[in-house]
Amino acid sequence: MVNLDKKDLRIIYCLCQNSRQSLSSIASLVGLSKNSVKYRVDRLIKNEFMDNFSPAINTYLFGFNTFDILIKLNASPNQEKEVINYLSDYPFTTWFASLSGEWDLILELAAKDSIHLGKMLYEICSKIGDKIVNYDVIITFDFLKLTPLPEDFFDPVNLKLKDDPIRTLKPVTLDNIDANILSLLCKNCTIPQYEIAKQVGLSADSVRYRIKNLEKSGVIVKYIPTFFMKNLGYSEYSVILDLKKPNPDLLAKLYSYIVQNKNITYAISDAIKPRISLYVVVKSSSDLDYLLKELRSLFLDVIRSQKFMLVSKHHKFNLFPKGVKNSF
Repeated sequence: MVNLDKKDLRIIYCLCQNSRQSLSSIASLVGLSKNSVKYRVDRLIKNEFMDNFSPAINTYLFGFNTFDILIKLNASPNQEKEVINYLSDYPFTTWFASLSGEWDLILELAAKDSIHLGKMLYEICSKIGDKIVNYDVIITFDFLKLTPLPEDFFDPVNLKLKDDPIRTLKPVTLDNIDANILSLLCKNCTIPQYEIAKQVGLSADSVRYRIKNLEKSGVIVKYIPTFFMKNLGYSEYSVILDLKKPNPDLLAKLYSYIVQNKNITYAISDAIKPRISLYVVVKSSSDLDYLLKELRSLFLDVIRSQKFMLVSKHHKFNLFPKGVKNSF
């Protein structure tokens, strides 16, 4: 296993800020040559510290909300593999992982509305429902936090990740060319503009203009790497906070705690039930225990109960899957 030095950490920090920036730009920021940066990035990928580079996308702006489905299975190992393959290939799956705990899987779907979601759940249950004991749906109401890594990862170099919350802006109309550009960026956002231009049948200047518009409108929030947290020394947990009917001031303090906590990388509130879904990344189970106890202590009048599940394996991450792409 390769040990990461401070130069590696600074390169990773730059990639978390903008994975689409040039190697030359990163080189000037970290004080290395372009070739040295390329070597280090390639080594980080080869040694499975990180994987793909892709945009974080605000699907809400072009008519798709996200829904997290927690699934409990009753299946043999071979049947579970069939379920995982089916859900990984499902055209509206944006994120999908296996859990250890009360639930076995967490599946994120992009859907136009509750009717569209209902049709998808009916389709999924018609195919694999005999292997599902129960499921629970979390409807995304508000994005509270989104960062690709826990902030304590950068403590050795005294850097702090900028949180880029997914903003609610004006609705955006996409056409088929925009959809094709987003699809290509999701496969690898470092793809050169001239290569995108060749594949979508436009000039490089036209592609540059469209990408700038997607960024300016808020459809593209930022460009980030995908990390193998275990290889970076972390464990990942899905945490569900069931809330009491809280005082708005206390709820605002809870939201502030979530945003400022170094080990919470992702958080959404539910549109239907009073609850919050968190993604917590920690170095040890004792760190998770400390965080959960601190939450209970500070927000006793807000939090009714806590549930946590270990994220054991990721199966898919693509915020612009083929089902969404083919809708344009």
